[in-house]
Amino acid sequence: MIAIFRLGAIYLPLDLRVSVPRPKGYVKAAVPTVILSDNETFARRPDIVVDVDDALAVINISDLPAMVQKMMERTTTAAQQERPAYIIFTSGSTGEPKSIVVKYASARAMVEGFQFAFTSDGSLKQIFSAIVTGGCLIVAPAEARGNPTELTRLMAEYSVTMTVATPSEYSMWFRFAPDGLRRFTT
Repeated sequence: MIAIFRLGAIYLPLDLRVSVPRPKGYVKAAVPTVILSDNETFARRPDIVVDVDDALAVINISDLPAMVQKMMERTTTAAQQERPAYIIFTSGSTGEPKSIVVKYASARAMVEGFQFAFTSDGSLKQIFSAIVTGGCLIVAPAEARGNPTELTRLMAEYSVTMTVATPSEYSMWFRFAPDGLRRFTT
């Protein structure tokens, strides 16, 4: 994601846990020139790539050599504040999901406001809170999501110092994994 932003490109997250038509619809609506994926995603959802046009490239990031990481350590950004940074879609609860285009300036303001506001997009708050503070982002594996015992075990294993979750998620942790939470202080 950092590389996407440094290039000044647009990030479009695709949740592959939802039915196939929805992510395919997002791809058709956004008309990307490149889709980045990995071996695990290709194995689980090879059908996500749609025929938008011949310009669509699919890059399997699992195939990139490790030296690319060294090349990307400190590069300048091509992002321009008034250009789109990412596109997200509404839930579609009132019909077809609608796209929301967020500019780099807005994304920056959102990240800077995380320490003061609690009303921001949850997933981006989780991701950027770690990135902008120099922290380490721990992403729970798919099989651990929704499992309070496994999540609290992972938090202890990786010495997590901050979490961002919905009230219902926190409630589930306290209800079903209280022993795991006893290891933490606030």
